[in-house]
Amino acid sequence: MLASMRAELLVLRKWPAAWGLLLVTPLLVLMFDYGAQFISYLNLTPADYTTYGNPTQAVGSLTPSQFNIIAVFHFTLSGSAPFMVLGAIMAGNDWGRGTISTALLQRPGRARTVAGQGLALAAAITASVLATFA
Repeated sequence: MLASMRAELLVLRKWPAAWGLLLVTPLLVLMFDYGAQFISYLNLTPADYTTYGNPTQAVGSLTPSQFNIIAVFHFTLSGSAPFMVLGAIMAGNDWGRGTISTALLQRPGRARTVAGQGLALAAAITASVLATFA
């Protein structure tokens, strides 16, 4: 299972689509959860103060100490979609390339291959999440 995981991590490391999907999550969280809040803060008018609060109340959520709280709150919206796409592409790529039959013939079985893919995906997602909140 660990050999399968190492092989899948090598595939992920050399695959540009995986890099793109893993790096899009930190960018989405930064742009939408922090950048959009800052833009809405800049565009507050006195008519919006009753709905969103005055600028001194809104600026508290824009400080760097509040970034993790806001990012965790919105992470399910902008953070999980690229990971789901990566998992689906990763599972389907071996079937499309025809490399899964070679792996199944040379190894004990499907369970270890799938477990190795899952562990490699979990390691890649963990690295992306850590980069998001670093």
